[in-house]
Amino acid sequence: MAIISRRHRYLFLMAPRTGCTAIGEHVLIPDLDGEYVPAADVIGNDGSVVVAKKHSTLRDLRRGGVVTQAEAESFLVFTTVRNPFDSLVSQYVKMRTMYAPLLDDPQSFVQRDEAYRTSMQQAAQMTFPEWVRARYVGRHVRQIGRKPTWKAPLGWVARGWAGPRHMNAAFVRDAQQVMRFERLQGDFDQVLARLGLPPHEIPQWNVTQAKGDYRDYYDDATRELVAHVFAPDIRRFGYAF
Repeated sequence: MAIISRRHRYLFLMAPRTGCTAIGEHVLIPDLDGEYVPAADVIGNDGSVVVAKKHSTLRDLRRGGVVTQAEAESFLVFTTVRNPFDSLVSQYVKMRTMYAPLLDDPQSFVQRDEAYRTSMQQAAQMTFPEWVRARYVGRHVRQIGRKPTWKAPLGWVARGWAGPRHMNAAFVRDAQQVMRFERLQGDFDQVLARLGLPPHEIPQWNVTQAKGDYRDYYDDATRELVAHVFAPDIRRFGYAF
């Protein structure tokens, strides 16, 4: 899902765990003529999700025919990023708590996404360091077609680490402006100013409960692994542990 306003000529790509719901459902839609695209999951003939109701990329939207090429080229496309060290902990905690009932819901998106379902099952049974290793260690062969892997130092390939990437690469790739979760209000004000719109306050919404300080979840090995996998985010956006 993304939010579009054809009146104000913007397209907001809603990247996971970045405050996108608070911006979209509590500012853009009620106050700034925004609407969801698509309004519901677009399902293919084989039952797979062609365009997701939430967290769709611009390429998803174009492929599904819900955003035109002219709109993609002329509207202000913006998205949000978050410190990957923090974002991973938020995902882990949500999988173990508020998302856990989705495993028993036959209509949930989890049932259509095998990889996500497996990750949720692992989160329920593993510590955070174990869960991170399950996701990013021993999978380097599957990354062999990615350009960063072609240039890989032998050290991390030998350790079986997955190749470096942006956490929300598919969203960032097509965005003209990228907001940071850690300074969301100020960056959102800049987006609105660029659109010629007045500032709007972002309410707190969908906050991960009982997460605490993300640093408490890490040991040294997990910190090193995450720093490697998401080095592009850390370099480009100035993030640190």
